[in-house]
Amino acid sequence: MVYLAAIAAGLLIGLLFRGKPSNLLSFKLKKTWILLLAFVLQSSSQILAVRGFDFAIRYSLLLNSIVFCMLLTVIWSNKQYLGILTVGLGCLLNALVMTLNGGKMPVSEELLLREQMFDILEIYRIGGDGKHILATDSTQLAFLGDMIDIPGKLGYIAKFISIGDVFVIMGLCILVIEIMIDRKFNVLSKSV
Repeated sequence: MVYLAAIAAGLLIGLLFRGKPSNLLSFKLKKTWILLLAFVLQSSSQILAVRGFDFAIRYSLLLNSIVFCMLLTVIWSNKQYLGILTVGLGCLLNALVMTLNGGKMPVSEELLLREQMFDILEIYRIGGDGKHILATDSTQLAFLGDMIDIPGKLGYIAKFISIGDVFVIMGLCILVIEIMIDRKFNVLSKSV
């Protein structure tokens, strides 16, 4: 839901700058097939982990590393957009914290308890999730984990996000604006 809110905000801001929503229909992302494949791999491994397939949990570092490499390939192929570079920064931050913690995103136990998400808390406690773990004193860079509580209906699907996710959200908003006003805020010069 929070990603849809970011896109909606981008649409509104784009309209304020006299952008054309029709430009969104003609936007072409390079290497879209890699993005779709990454989504399928990520979703499949998460579903298998939740259903108790041990290999999906045991190899979460490898699976998530492959997904992040695929995402970064798509981001680099579309680096002419500031929005995509911002999404890339968010992906890098998420990849960093997950790699340092065995391929899993640390989640605040305090937030889970506060939101009365006891079923999810139990799954994380027994290590039954291929993407998340509970943050502890030994967690590396825990502040980069899912430690931000999303208020109200914005947190309908994903209740907690990371600093990396904040950059992904900002990047989506910026990308929609760039496309609507037909202007790339290319921070990497054409020499790159």
